[in-house]
Amino acid sequence: MALWMKSPETSANDIVSGIARDWAGPEVAELLVQAWRDATDGWTQRPMWNHFGWTKHLLPGPLVPDPNRLERSELAYYDSAALRKYDEIIGLGATIPHEADESRRSYVLETLYPGCIARLESAQNALGKLIGQVEGKFRPALTMQKEAVFAGLLFLKHQRNWYEAGCYLDPGENAKPRRSFDELIADELVVTRELISLLDGRADRFLRLFPYDFMVYEYGPGIVDQLRSRIGVMERHRRDAIVPVSKQTARTRAHDATYATETV
Repeated sequence: MALWMKSPETSANDIVSGIARDWAGPEVAELLVQAWRDATDGWTQRPMWNHFGWTKHLLPGPLVPDPNRLERSELAYYDSAALRKYDEIIGLGATIPHEADESRRSYVLETLYPGCIARLESAQNALGKLIGQVEGKFRPALTMQKEAVFAGLLFLKHQRNWYEAGCYLDPGENAKPRRSFDELIADELVVTRELISLLDGRADRFLRLFPYDFMVYEYGPGIVDQLRSRIGVMERHRRDAIVPVSKQTARTRAHDATYATETV
């Protein structure tokens, strides 16, 4: 922005290219620009099915085949009075993604998620290679960017797992999951462990943290410990039978439909 204010007639592309040349040199500047472009496209074009944001029932809440089987004591690591009141209002499982027309989910799983994940992975790999090619004074900034892209990639994979889990837990007609539920949990465990490694001791670098842990939508200082507890719950219930929550979420959808009609 400061560079643009000095020369507003210069295009944004030229400004970004100039920064890349200063950082990486003319030989690999375009590779750095492409990494930035891939990171931007991969994140800004991601599916936005979860309009509530990063709800705690999805993370650090556990991905399991039968949510109703979980005891409150097993959820105590992140549960709060505010979340319990939230459940009373919108119903258990309301955050689990439902698609009445499962062809929409097929498009998201087969086209949108693969494209966004591939772009973020490309950006992460390119930044990793470029770190060793730039001057030492620029390496910390590129390292931070690489880690930020990785954080976004992990959250994107986490949301993809939950979105696909909706094929089992709250399916529409002709639901077609791509992976078994066990495979979804296996991937979610990998994502959780990698998040722990990335966030441990510096979660505030990647997340906006509140000074306490009992907000419904916001993470607090205990997020990494909550992720560790999440692993144990998912591993204990990994082999449970799959039990959809569709009857419970139907109440929420009916309420939403009525509200939408009344507010038109």
